[in-house]
Amino acid sequence: MSTATYHLIKRKIVIYTTAKNNNDITITTTTTTTTTTTTTTTTTTTTTTTTTTTTTTTNDNNNNNS
Repeated sequence: MSTATYHLIKRKIVIYTTAKNNNDITITTTTTTTTTTTTTTTTTTTTTTTTTTTTTTTNDNNNNNS
């Protein structure tokens, strides 16, 4: 499972200030950028081991009575 989240938040605040004589204008600009990056990677590896056991039994029922 892999999850990636990216957030980019950018705010711009502009403030106009007018002096008392209405001729001088001061512009104040504030820019705030917030970046959040979250990356989560989960890797699951499953290893299966199979063991096969073979048992062979041989019965010799031949009676070799002479």
